[in-house]
Amino acid sequence: MLTRRAFLQAAGSLIIPIALPALAVPNAPAPVLNPNSFLEISADGAVTVIVGQAEMGQGVFTALAAVLTEELDAPWASVQVRSSHPEAQFGNPFFNGLQITAASTSVVVFFEPYRKAGAQAREMLVRAAAEKWGLKPALLKTHQGQVLAPDGRTLAYRELLGDAARYTPPEHPKLKKIADFALIGTSPLRLDVIAKSSGKQRYGIDVQETEGLVAVVAHAPSFGALLISFDAAQAQAVPGCHTVVQIPSGVAVLATHTWAALQARKALSVVWDERPGAELSTEKILDNYRALALTPGSTAKAGLSPVPTSAEPKGQLSAEYIAPYLAHLPMEPLNCVIQRQAQRVVLTVGTQFQSQDQQVVANILGVARTAVEVRVTAMGGGFGRRANPKSDWIAEAAEILKALPALTAPVKLLWTREDEIAAGYYRPMVLSRIWAKTGADNQLTTWHQRIVGQSACDDSALDFLVQKGIDLTTVDGVTTLKYAIPDFSVDVHQTRLPIPVQWMRSVGHSHNVFFVESFIDELAHAAATEPLAYRRALLTDPRLAAVLELAAEKAGWGTPLPAGMARGLSAHEYYGSYVAIVAEVEKTGATVKIRRLVCAADCGLVVNPDGAAAQIQGALVYGLSSALYGGITLERGRALQTNFDTYPVLRMANCPSIESFFVNSSLAPTGLGECGVPSVAPAICNALFALTGQRIRRLPLAQQGISI
Repeated sequence: MLTRRAFLQAAGSLIIPIALPALAVPNAPAPVLNPNSFLEISADGAVTVIVGQAEMGQGVFTALAAVLTEELDAPWASVQVRSSHPEAQFGNPFFNGLQITAASTSVVVFFEPYRKAGAQAREMLVRAAAEKWGLKPALLKTHQGQVLAPDGRTLAYRELLGDAARYTPPEHPKLKKIADFALIGTSPLRLDVIAKSSGKQRYGIDVQETEGLVAVVAHAPSFGALLISFDAAQAQAVPGCHTVVQIPSGVAVLATHTWAALQARKALSVVWDERPGAELSTEKILDNYRALALTPGSTAKAGLSPVPTSAEPKGQLSAEYIAPYLAHLPMEPLNCVIQRQAQRVVLTVGTQFQSQDQQVVANILGVARTAVEVRVTAMGGGFGRRANPKSDWIAEAAEILKALPALTAPVKLLWTREDEIAAGYYRPMVLSRIWAKTGADNQLTTWHQRIVGQSACDDSALDFLVQKGIDLTTVDGVTTLKYAIPDFSVDVHQTRLPIPVQWMRSVGHSHNVFFVESFIDELAHAAATEPLAYRRALLTDPRLAAVLELAAEKAGWGTPLPAGMARGLSAHEYYGSYVAIVAEVEKTGATVKIRRLVCAADCGLVVNPDGAAAQIQGALVYGLSSALYGGITLERGRALQTNFDTYPVLRMANCPSIESFFVNSSLAPTGLGECGVPSVAPAICNALFALTGQRIRRLPLAQQGISI
């Protein structure tokens, strides 16, 4: 009979070999594969894609995660995304390596890096499996987070992390062929859709720090106004008011909660000198712009003949167009949280410009850039406002800390909607005059264009975009016109005013496409030529011609419409993306209604079809809202608009049917977030002319005597 003692004596040598490593080394870290800056795979199989571009609703987290996951060959259900801190690897080469989300460049510049990042990890995992099995890596395949052997054996990625982490990531991993894509070109569930649809998405404005303070700023009431003095006594008497302090942009009020901060600001007594902006009004600015438009400016594109200096020179068709100041007005107003923490400063913010925000805080507080930690949140819209080259609202938060050196509590800076409209940083107001000549056969021979407006990039982190005195964003889409014109020239007057401006969604194209495509329509009618045929004869770019034909076909261009309806069209190129729009409008009595917008786009390879359609639809709505209602009017240096009651946006009842179509392409993907905006206004205005004979050369339509 085998006794217990005898069994233990015989089996004792087996006890140590079967001891679990986790018991022998209780603090051993779980294996993680982190082959590059863009990817981390954890022991539970979770795939974390690290994205340096900002998510403001455009779906860039989902798009770039899909690009990486395609090459990694992991299950979509295992994927999550994390925002990066400012790092060189996430710098945008389109903007000299600055970490900025703008000009619809996210997928354009990071498509290949994220493919490479996923492929690197995949090859490292395959190599680890090959070593375990004693097989050549070339014999193995991957599928949905597993490595597969020819004999049917499988290893999950999570089983290979430790071994794979020992290898150096391959410099030139083999990328998939487009024909083998399984995820790119499909529409997987957006990674943020559940959080957003359930109300759990955390935006910057949702950040609430324990024992934190809320700050609001009393800004100048008019542009150029100078602070003379302030009395904080009544503000300090408001329950909850903590501190009142002067900063360069105004007077900051800090309180224990938002209502107290707003009430204390209202009670604040501030004396301003408003004389510097007393003469600033929209019409006076335009009078000056009109005069400049008849004098030579800085040459952006040289032609063969001199630019006219008369508004209506003999033998030429001429027209003046005006695009107003526009407010960005994302649904989530500007905000951020800033705090001193030991040897660092922590900034929590929804931003499009991490590297600049980090540098601005460091400069103001006199610390090293690396001592500023930037934590990026999701944004309730950006439209360019959160890509401010001067980081204006971030600077305000840093100035508050600078003015209060002993303050260690977190400070949440808030702007109200009224602040955002009154304090500026608008899309610039721009005036353009165009002159054209045609030959005996009505062939367009000469085009001279002069553009007058403020620079959005002067004296900022983006001043490299100002070349030979011309802000390149001012001439977006004009100097690269896709029409064959033998004598073509563009010159520019860059004005300086105390009205702060910056770019808006679609940058300079937002005004220039309105100018160009409206004037092309005028030339077509002057030549008694159907507008589509007129463009066909002029176009030099086959991709732009293709989207024009596609939009026309899908809209039924040339087919009869009911009485009281008409169509108009517009086409343009936006940083390598091509868009054409056909608008259908209807007039009933004194009221005009936009019935239908049909858009065709060529953005190369479509990464996410649902996301692409959403971007086009959103851009068309944004462009339509601006075209119909958008416009800041200045009187004595103040904006007359204050909130959505005086700066209306498009309501659902006035939103037309929107249809979007994409050219099937295997070319490298280009941007989609902005390219749908510019052609909306000219397509509508051209349709209105076809319907009413009234030519609209100034926006918005609601300010031109048109009932919408």
